[in-house]
Amino acid sequence: MSDYRKLSNQPLQLALTEVRFSPVMEIAKYIPLVQDKIRAKYPIFGPPSTERSVHIEGQKIELRESHRWSFVSKNRKSAISLGEGGVVYFTTEYPRFTQFSEIVEEVLLVIQDVISPSLVSRIGIRFCDLVKPVGGEQLEQLVSEDVLYPKAVLKHGEIAQHKTETITIGEAGTLIFRTLSGNNNGVLPPDLGNIPVTIVGDEETSVRAILDFDNFWQDEQNQMDFDTNTIVGKLQALHDSAREAFWAITTDYARNVKWN
Repeated sequence: MSDYRKLSNQPLQLALTEVRFSPVMEIAKYIPLVQDKIRAKYPIFGPPSTERSVHIEGQKIELRESHRWSFVSKNRKSAISLGEGGVVYFTTEYPRFTQFSEIVEEVLLVIQDVISPSLVSRIGIRFCDLVKPVGGEQLEQLVSEDVLYPKAVLKHGEIAQHKTETITIGEAGTLIFRTLSGNNNGVLPPDLGNIPVTIVGDEETSVRAILDFDNFWQDEQNQMDFDTNTIVGKLQALHDSAREAFWAITTDYARNVKWN
């Protein structure tokens, strides 16, 4: 059994957690109160961003707009994104899960105290790792060959990009594991290109693999009450299964030598 020790040189680029709750249509009036409670740790605050979506019901097509507010830390490495239907916490400074969950708990307690959402339909945690071979290393030395590109196509030329997506359903929730490998300069999955934290990019291309562990519980029909302790407990279970997947997909050499 693995001890799941802390990796001192971990490949993690971004960790985030999302909680979706029943819509609070007048959420704008609560934003000043939320900002006042968290401004010491997240002092950077600006105008809301606008999201547009199309809703179709029968013959009726409706274009809806919603707003999200971002509260960002001074070093721009952590942020909270809050909208009428949920909250997301982002960070590029991931310690261990214990410290991470304590920060999330603080955020949720503010949401519970100020906004008091009624129900929760989704709880998720996501980890994005960047695996880059250096000094003559091969990608296969760091990541299981099961999730890399098929060797049969290598004779046709250099692989610029290869994607995989695997969905598993376990006791904790649904884990979507995605890989994006090849010779490029990407550091995060493409859908995370517009987030409120600062991500340091790569100017030069190289062989690499992005490992994306997206683990969540979701139940629209049987939503749970918004209770911070219950939510954090769910996050613990989701984290544990995502961590187990990371340990299984990466190699002993990567964890014991390269990232140790």
